[in-house]
Amino acid sequence: MNVQVAEIPPFRPTINLRACALYFQLIRQSQTDVVTAFSVHLFRIDHFFDSSLLTLLCSWFSQYLIVVKGWSVPGHRCSSLGCATGVSDGTPRVVAVDSGLKPALVYDTNSAGPEQVQRYLGKLRALNLVTNALRIVTINDNVLIVNIDLIIVHLEEVLLKKNIAVIDVSKSRAQPALATVDSSGIEESIQGILGILRTLERDSLVVPAVGEQLCAGWNLCSLYGVLLGFPVTYWFDQNSFENCLSMVPLVVTTVRASWDTVVSGYGHAFSSFSIPQLLISETQSLSDTWTEKLQERFGEQSAFSAFTVSTETVNLPSVSL
Repeated sequence: MNVQVAEIPPFRPTINLRACALYFQLIRQSQTDVVTAFSVHLFRIDHFFDSSLLTLLCSWFSQYLIVVKGWSVPGHRCSSLGCATGVSDGTPRVVAVDSGLKPALVYDTNSAGPEQVQRYLGKLRALNLVTNALRIVTINDNVLIVNIDLIIVHLEEVLLKKNIAVIDVSKSRAQPALATVDSSGIEESIQGILGILRTLERDSLVVPAVGEQLCAGWNLCSLYGVLLGFPVTYWFDQNSFENCLSMVPLVVTTVRASWDTVVSGYGHAFSSFSIPQLLISETQSLSDTWTEKLQERFGEQSAFSAFTVSTETVNLPSVSL
């Protein structure tokens, strides 16, 4: 079968299942010239958020070629959150939030604003990939996708049990040291964002915005560590946004799982955090409890398989928080 790229039906903003079936037929037949040209064609298409199926297909298609075929895909890039294998590389992380594997994520896959991300979630819901539990919140112009059911319980637990390690990495320190939720002032920001989240209705499309005035005194780096559900979060004196982590050995914990909707056996990194090596023993019990709870949640969902937790030690000349 000799299919030319020109014969492939174009994608429209509506779901085009016939085109989708033909694309996957080309992939299965391993027609190298066609699929390579097709990958170039895909990454030239605009308005990705107006065509969610196209967005997902780009991700599926790219990951198939990279993981299974070992090919180089035009448009393939790497981001700070892991290897991005398509314009919708963030989709598995969104599904992880929806599945209860993490309470929230900062949407930084691309420069999309709240309205675009809202449409994107709507398309994912239409494809039955996520539920109505996902909401959007903006904090100082950063877009967060939150599991509204999980994040409220999570924040209430942090306030009640103080079950998170706060690490002071202020530039003035010779080395990182443990602080507390109370002494760092994080509690105020948690209570502030929790008050906003409690007012949200589960199925509302209103996007609450926490502006600069409201969060002026908040350490957003610390708050994001709490919102993302990590067992530790960094804090620093905001008189200087530098820190003391330069060339400090950091133990990086990464959680991966296979989202079988894309490619079975390919481990998506949906959560990653670091702890200074010198504080590992003092934070070990919190990390162990965090891992155990995550394993329990993993057993309660069906979107992901092949759950793994790995660690590696890195030394970096500079660390941006």
